[in-house]
Amino acid sequence: MTNSSTQTFVRLALTTALASAALAGCTGKVAPAASASVAKAQMALEAGKGGKAVRHAEAAVLAAPRDAATRVLLGHAYVEDGRFFSAAASFADAVTLGDTSPRTVISLALAQIGMGDQTAAAATLDRFEEVLDPADFGLAVALAGQPQRGIYVLSDAIRAGQNTVTMRQNLAYAYALAGHWREARLMAAQDVAAGELGNRMAEWGALAQQGYSRVRVAQLLGVEIGADAGQPAMLALGNNPGVEQLAAEAAAKSEEAPAPAFALASELPALEQSVGIAPMDEGEAALADGPAFTVVDGTRFVRSEMVQAIPAALPAVSHQARRAARSDASPGMAAATRPAGAAS
Repeated sequence: MTNSSTQTFVRLALTTALASAALAGCTGKVAPAASASVAKAQMALEAGKGGKAVRHAEAAVLAAPRDAATRVLLGHAYVEDGRFFSAAASFADAVTLGDTSPRTVISLALAQIGMGDQTAAAATLDRFEEVLDPADFGLAVALAGQPQRGIYVLSDAIRAGQNTVTMRQNLAYAYALAGHWREARLMAAQDVAAGELGNRMAEWGALAQQGYSRVRVAQLLGVEIGADAGQPAMLALGNNPGVEQLAAEAAAKSEEAPAPAFALASELPALEQSVGIAPMDEGEAALADGPAFTVVDGTRFVRSEMVQAIPAALPAVSHQARRAARSDASPGMAAATRPAGAAS
Protein backbone atom coordinates (compact mmCIF):
# COMPACT_ATOMS: atom_id res chain seq x y z
CA MET A 1 0.00 0.00 0.00
CA THR A 2 1.26 3.46 -0.83
CA ASN A 3 -0.34 5.81 1.69
CA SER A 4 -1.25 5.88 5.35
CA SER A 5 -4.96 5.32 4.84
CA THR A 6 -4.26 2.33 2.63
CA GLN A 7 -1.88 0.94 5.21
CA THR A 8 -4.70 1.23 7.71
CA PHE A 9 -6.82 -0.95 5.47
CA VAL A 10 -4.02 -3.43 5.01
CA ARG A 11 -4.13 -4.09 8.74
CA LEU A 12 -7.89 -3.68 8.94
CA ALA A 13 -9.78 -6.67 10.29
CA LEU A 14 -7.19 -9.27 11.03
CA THR A 15 -7.00 -8.55 14.71
CA THR A 16 -5.15 -11.77 15.41
CA ALA A 17 -2.84 -12.51 12.50
CA LEU A 18 -0.36 -9.65 12.32
CA ALA A 19 3.19 -10.62 13.22
CA SER A 20 3.90 -7.57 15.33
CA ALA A 21 0.63 -7.82 17.23
CA ALA A 22 0.77 -11.54 17.84
CA LEU A 23 3.77 -11.67 20.12
CA ALA A 24 2.03 -10.92 23.39
CA GLY A 25 2.07 -13.89 25.71
CA CYS A 26 5.11 -15.60 24.21
CA THR A 27 7.56 -14.44 26.86
CA GLY A 28 7.62 -16.66 29.91
CA LYS A 29 6.02 -19.65 28.20
CA VAL A 30 9.24 -21.25 27.04
CA ALA A 31 12.03 -23.05 28.77
CA PRO A 32 14.71 -20.80 30.31
CA ALA A 33 17.20 -21.99 27.68
CA ALA A 34 14.98 -20.51 24.93
CA SER A 35 13.97 -17.25 26.62
CA ALA A 36 16.95 -15.27 25.31
CA SER A 37 16.24 -16.33 21.74
CA VAL A 38 12.55 -15.47 22.16
CA ALA A 39 13.40 -11.95 23.34
CA LYS A 40 15.77 -11.38 20.43
CA ALA A 41 13.21 -12.68 17.93
CA GLN A 42 10.56 -10.33 19.30
CA MET A 43 12.87 -7.34 19.05
CA ALA A 44 13.73 -8.25 15.45
CA LEU A 45 10.04 -8.57 14.54
CA GLU A 46 9.23 -5.20 16.05
CA ALA A 47 12.02 -3.72 13.96
CA GLY A 48 10.72 -5.41 10.80
CA LYS A 49 13.85 -7.55 10.41
CA GLY A 50 12.32 -10.83 9.26
CA GLY A 51 15.51 -12.75 8.51
CA LYS A 52 17.02 -11.97 11.90
CA ALA A 53 13.75 -12.80 13.63
CA VAL A 54 13.70 -16.18 11.87
CA ARG A 55 17.20 -17.08 13.10
CA HIS A 56 16.40 -16.32 16.72
CA ALA A 57 12.96 -17.90 16.60
CA GLU A 58 14.38 -21.11 15.10
CA ALA A 59 16.91 -21.24 17.93
CA ALA A 60 14.06 -20.84 20.43
CA VAL A 61 12.10 -23.69 18.87
CA LEU A 62 15.18 -25.89 18.81
CA ALA A 63 15.57 -25.29 22.54
CA ALA A 64 11.87 -25.81 23.32
CA PRO A 65 10.49 -27.90 20.43
CA ARG A 66 7.17 -28.76 22.07
CA ASP A 67 6.25 -25.29 23.25
CA ALA A 68 3.32 -23.97 21.19
CA ALA A 69 4.14 -20.31 21.89
CA THR A 70 7.60 -20.57 20.35
CA ARG A 71 6.07 -22.27 17.31
CA VAL A 72 3.66 -19.35 16.90
CA LEU A 73 6.52 -16.89 17.28
CA LEU A 74 8.47 -18.74 14.60
CA GLY A 75 5.44 -18.70 12.31
CA HIS A 76 5.15 -14.91 12.57
CA ALA A 77 8.88 -14.56 11.94
CA TYR A 78 8.48 -16.58 8.75
CA VAL A 79 5.53 -14.38 7.70
CA GLU A 80 7.58 -11.23 8.27
CA ASP A 81 10.26 -12.78 6.06
CA GLY A 82 7.69 -13.61 3.36
CA ARG A 83 8.05 -17.39 3.82
CA PHE A 84 4.49 -18.67 3.83
CA PHE A 85 5.28 -22.39 3.38
CA SER A 86 7.43 -22.41 6.51
CA ALA A 87 4.93 -20.23 8.36
CA ALA A 88 2.08 -22.62 7.62
CA ALA A 89 4.14 -25.54 8.96
CA SER A 90 4.96 -23.67 12.17
CA PHE A 91 1.37 -22.59 12.81
CA ALA A 92 0.13 -26.11 12.07
CA ASP A 93 2.60 -27.49 14.63
CA ALA A 94 1.32 -24.99 17.19
CA VAL A 95 -2.25 -26.15 16.56
CA THR A 96 -1.14 -29.77 16.96
CA LEU A 97 0.44 -28.84 20.30
CA GLY A 98 -2.90 -27.47 21.48
CA ASP A 99 -2.90 -23.78 20.53
CA THR A 100 -6.29 -23.39 18.81
CA SER A 101 -6.75 -19.73 19.69
CA PRO A 102 -8.34 -17.49 17.03
CA ARG A 103 -5.02 -15.71 16.57
CA THR A 104 -3.17 -18.90 15.66
CA VAL A 105 -5.98 -20.33 13.53
CA ILE A 106 -6.34 -17.19 11.41
CA SER A 107 -2.55 -17.02 11.06
CA LEU A 108 -2.49 -20.60 9.83
CA ALA A 109 -5.27 -19.97 7.30
CA LEU A 110 -3.57 -16.83 5.94
CA ALA A 111 -0.23 -18.65 5.65
CA GLN A 112 -1.95 -21.46 3.74
CA ILE A 113 -3.49 -18.90 1.36
CA GLY A 114 -0.10 -17.21 1.08
CA MET A 115 1.48 -20.48 -0.03
CA GLY A 116 -1.26 -20.90 -2.64
CA ASP A 117 -3.30 -23.63 -0.95
CA GLN A 118 -6.78 -22.12 -0.71
CA THR A 119 -8.36 -25.56 -0.22
CA ALA A 120 -6.34 -26.20 2.95
CA ALA A 121 -7.12 -22.68 4.19
CA ALA A 122 -10.85 -23.18 3.68
CA ALA A 123 -10.66 -26.49 5.56
CA THR A 124 -8.87 -24.80 8.47
CA LEU A 125 -11.48 -22.04 8.62
CA ASP A 126 -14.34 -24.56 8.47
CA ARG A 127 -12.82 -26.56 11.30
CA PHE A 128 -12.56 -23.58 13.66
CA GLU A 129 -15.38 -21.35 12.43
CA GLU A 130 -17.16 -21.41 15.80
CA VAL A 131 -14.24 -19.81 17.66
CA LEU A 132 -13.41 -17.11 15.08
CA ASP A 133 -14.62 -13.53 15.06
CA PRO A 134 -16.98 -12.91 12.09
CA ALA A 135 -14.84 -10.00 10.91
CA ASP A 136 -11.75 -12.21 10.68
CA PHE A 137 -13.57 -15.27 9.40
CA GLY A 138 -15.53 -13.38 6.73
CA LEU A 139 -12.49 -11.70 5.21
CA ALA A 140 -10.30 -14.82 5.51
CA VAL A 141 -12.83 -17.05 3.80
CA ALA A 142 -13.19 -14.46 1.02
CA LEU A 143 -9.40 -14.50 0.55
CA ALA A 144 -9.54 -18.33 0.52
CA GLY A 145 -11.53 -18.25 -2.70
CA GLN A 146 -15.07 -18.06 -1.28
CA PRO A 147 -15.92 -14.32 -1.50
CA GLN A 148 -19.68 -14.87 -1.69
CA ARG A 149 -19.58 -16.80 1.57
CA GLY A 150 -17.55 -14.00 3.11
CA ILE A 151 -20.20 -11.51 2.01
CA TYR A 152 -22.93 -13.52 3.76
CA VAL A 153 -20.94 -13.79 7.01
CA LEU A 154 -20.01 -10.10 7.11
CA SER A 155 -23.47 -8.89 6.10
CA ASP A 156 -25.11 -11.00 8.78
CA ALA A 157 -22.68 -9.66 11.40
CA ILE A 158 -23.47 -6.05 10.42
CA ARG A 159 -27.20 -6.70 10.57
CA ALA A 160 -26.69 -8.30 13.99
CA GLY A 161 -25.24 -5.04 15.32
CA GLN A 162 -21.50 -5.27 14.53
CA ASN A 163 -21.67 -2.24 12.23
CA THR A 164 -18.07 -1.10 12.66
CA VAL A 165 -15.52 0.44 10.31
CA THR A 166 -13.58 -2.81 10.26
CA MET A 167 -16.65 -4.87 9.40
CA ARG A 168 -17.77 -2.45 6.65
CA GLN A 169 -14.35 -2.27 4.99
CA ASN A 170 -13.98 -6.05 5.11
CA LEU A 171 -17.38 -6.39 3.46
CA ALA A 172 -16.39 -3.86 0.80
CA TYR A 173 -13.25 -5.90 0.03
CA ALA A 174 -15.26 -9.12 -0.11
CA TYR A 175 -17.59 -7.45 -2.64
CA ALA A 176 -14.57 -6.49 -4.72
CA LEU A 177 -13.16 -10.03 -4.65
CA ALA A 178 -16.56 -11.32 -5.80
CA GLY A 179 -16.64 -8.80 -8.66
CA HIS A 180 -19.53 -6.75 -7.22
CA TRP A 181 -17.88 -3.38 -7.83
CA ARG A 182 -20.92 -1.17 -7.36
CA GLU A 183 -21.58 -2.64 -3.88
CA ALA A 184 -17.87 -2.49 -3.06
CA ARG A 185 -17.70 1.24 -3.89
CA LEU A 186 -20.85 2.08 -1.94
CA MET A 187 -19.68 0.22 1.16
CA ALA A 188 -16.13 1.59 1.01
CA ALA A 189 -17.43 5.16 0.55
CA GLN A 190 -18.85 5.06 4.06
CA ASP A 191 -15.36 5.27 5.57
CA VAL A 192 -13.00 6.34 2.77
CA ALA A 193 -12.60 9.94 1.67
CA ALA A 194 -13.99 10.74 -1.80
CA GLY A 195 -10.54 11.76 -3.06
CA GLU A 196 -9.08 8.37 -2.14
CA LEU A 197 -11.97 6.18 -3.22
CA GLY A 198 -10.87 5.89 -6.85
CA ASN A 199 -7.37 4.75 -5.90
CA ARG A 200 -8.84 2.23 -3.49
CA MET A 201 -11.03 0.71 -6.18
CA ALA A 202 -8.13 0.56 -8.65
CA GLU A 203 -5.96 -1.17 -6.10
CA TRP A 204 -8.63 -3.70 -5.27
CA GLY A 205 -9.22 -4.29 -8.95
CA ALA A 206 -5.56 -5.28 -9.44
CA LEU A 207 -5.59 -7.60 -6.43
CA ALA A 208 -8.89 -9.24 -7.39
CA GLN A 209 -7.42 -10.85 -10.51
CA GLN A 210 -7.51 -14.61 -10.62
CA GLY A 211 -4.31 -16.29 -9.43
CA TYR A 212 -3.33 -13.41 -7.16
CA SER A 213 -4.26 -15.07 -3.88
CA ARG A 214 -0.66 -15.08 -2.62
CA VAL A 215 -0.15 -11.46 -3.55
CA ARG A 216 -3.38 -10.46 -1.80
CA VAL A 217 -2.24 -12.01 1.48
CA ALA A 218 1.25 -10.55 1.21
CA GLN A 219 -0.27 -7.12 0.50
CA LEU A 220 -2.72 -7.49 3.36
CA LEU A 221 0.06 -8.31 5.83
CA GLY A 222 2.44 -5.74 4.41
CA VAL A 223 5.22 -8.18 3.49
CA GLU A 224 7.02 -9.24 0.34
CA ILE A 225 6.97 -12.86 -0.81
CA GLY A 226 10.42 -14.34 -0.36
CA ALA A 227 12.22 -17.54 -1.32
CA ASP A 228 11.20 -20.41 0.92
CA ALA A 229 12.90 -23.79 1.10
CA GLY A 230 10.63 -24.87 3.96
CA GLN A 231 11.12 -25.24 7.67
CA PRO A 232 14.35 -27.04 8.66
CA ALA A 233 13.76 -30.75 9.14
CA MET A 234 15.35 -30.71 12.60
CA LEU A 235 12.54 -28.41 13.77
CA ALA A 236 9.73 -30.62 12.47
CA LEU A 237 7.37 -31.68 15.22
CA GLY A 238 7.62 -35.31 14.10
CA ASN A 239 11.34 -35.24 14.88
CA ASN A 240 10.66 -34.00 18.41
CA PRO A 241 8.16 -36.47 19.92
CA GLY A 242 6.71 -35.89 23.38
CA VAL A 243 6.68 -38.26 26.32
CA GLU A 244 3.09 -39.31 25.60
CA GLN A 245 3.93 -40.15 21.98
CA LEU A 246 6.97 -42.17 22.95
CA ALA A 247 4.92 -44.10 25.52
CA ALA A 248 2.20 -44.81 22.98
CA GLU A 249 4.74 -46.07 20.44
CA ALA A 250 6.34 -48.33 23.06
CA ALA A 251 2.93 -49.73 24.00
CA ALA A 252 2.08 -50.36 20.35
CA LYS A 253 5.34 -52.24 19.82
CA SER A 254 4.71 -54.43 22.87
CA GLU A 255 1.24 -55.30 21.58
CA GLU A 256 2.70 -56.31 18.22
CA ALA A 257 5.39 -58.57 19.76
CA PRO A 258 5.06 -62.30 18.86
CA ALA A 259 3.66 -64.70 21.44
CA PRO A 260 6.20 -66.84 23.43
CA ALA A 261 7.29 -70.04 21.69
CA PHE A 262 5.78 -72.39 24.28
CA ALA A 263 2.34 -73.73 25.11
CA LEU A 264 0.58 -75.27 28.07
CA ALA A 265 0.45 -79.04 28.31
CA SER A 266 -3.24 -79.03 27.48
CA GLU A 267 -2.43 -77.23 24.21
CA LEU A 268 0.34 -79.59 23.02
CA PRO A 269 -0.47 -81.64 19.90
CA ALA A 270 -0.54 -85.45 19.92
CA LEU A 271 2.89 -87.09 19.81
CA GLU A 272 2.42 -88.67 16.38
CA GLN A 273 1.36 -85.32 14.98
CA SER A 274 4.26 -83.38 16.48
CA VAL A 275 7.08 -85.77 15.39
CA GLY A 276 5.55 -87.32 12.30
CA ILE A 277 5.17 -90.90 13.70
CA ALA A 278 2.37 -92.94 12.24
CA PRO A 279 -0.04 -94.43 14.81
CA MET A 280 0.51 -98.14 15.69
CA ASP A 281 -1.88 -100.84 14.50
CA GLU A 282 -3.47 -103.35 16.88
CA GLY A 283 -0.64 -105.92 16.52
CA GLU A 284 2.04 -103.40 17.32
CA ALA A 285 0.06 -102.16 20.27
CA ALA A 286 -0.25 -105.69 21.63
CA LEU A 287 3.49 -106.25 21.33
CA ALA A 288 4.16 -102.97 23.06
CA ASP A 289 1.97 -103.94 26.00
CA GLY A 290 3.25 -107.60 26.16
CA PRO A 291 6.14 -109.18 28.14
CA ALA A 292 9.78 -108.56 27.42
CA PHE A 293 10.26 -112.10 25.84
CA THR A 294 8.40 -114.56 23.59
CA VAL A 295 8.05 -118.37 24.12
CA VAL A 296 8.02 -120.56 20.96
CA ASP A 297 7.98 -124.39 21.39
CA GLY A 298 9.33 -124.05 24.87
CA THR A 299 12.23 -121.79 23.81
CA ARG A 300 12.31 -118.24 25.18
CA PHE A 301 13.35 -115.53 22.72
CA VAL A 302 14.37 -112.28 24.32
CA ARG A 303 12.86 -109.21 22.57
CA SER A 304 15.31 -106.76 23.95
CA GLU A 305 19.08 -106.92 24.24
CA MET A 306 20.29 -108.27 27.56
CA VAL A 307 23.80 -107.45 28.74
CA GLN A 308 25.46 -109.49 31.48
CA ALA A 309 27.10 -107.42 34.13
CA ILE A 310 30.92 -107.52 34.12
CA PRO A 311 32.48 -108.44 37.45
CA ALA A 312 34.36 -105.69 39.14
CA ALA A 313 37.61 -107.86 39.28
CA LEU A 314 38.68 -111.05 37.50
CA PRO A 315 39.94 -114.03 39.65
CA ALA A 316 43.72 -114.44 39.82
CA VAL A 317 45.30 -117.27 37.66
CA SER A 318 48.56 -118.92 38.80
CA HIS A 319 51.62 -119.36 36.61
CA GLN A 320 51.36 -123.16 36.81
CA ALA A 321 47.77 -123.05 35.56
CA ARG A 322 48.76 -121.04 32.50
CA ARG A 323 51.55 -123.53 31.62
CA ALA A 324 49.17 -126.44 31.95
CA ALA A 325 46.72 -124.78 29.62
CA ARG A 326 49.39 -124.36 26.91
CA SER A 327 50.46 -128.02 27.16
CA ASP A 328 46.87 -129.17 26.80
CA ALA A 329 46.36 -127.26 23.53
CA SER A 330 45.90 -129.71 20.52
CA PRO A 331 48.26 -129.72 17.47
CA GLY A 332 45.35 -128.72 15.21
CA MET A 333 44.65 -125.65 17.25
CA ALA A 334 48.34 -124.65 17.13
CA ALA A 335 48.48 -125.09 13.35
CA ALA A 336 45.38 -123.00 12.87
CA THR A 337 47.04 -120.06 14.61
CA ARG A 338 50.19 -120.09 12.40
CA PRO A 339 50.36 -117.66 9.51
CA ALA A 340 49.98 -119.16 6.04
CA GLY A 341 53.33 -120.41 4.65
CA ALA A 342 55.07 -120.54 7.99
CA ALA A 343 57.65 -123.43 8.52
CA SER A 344 56.47 -126.34 10.65
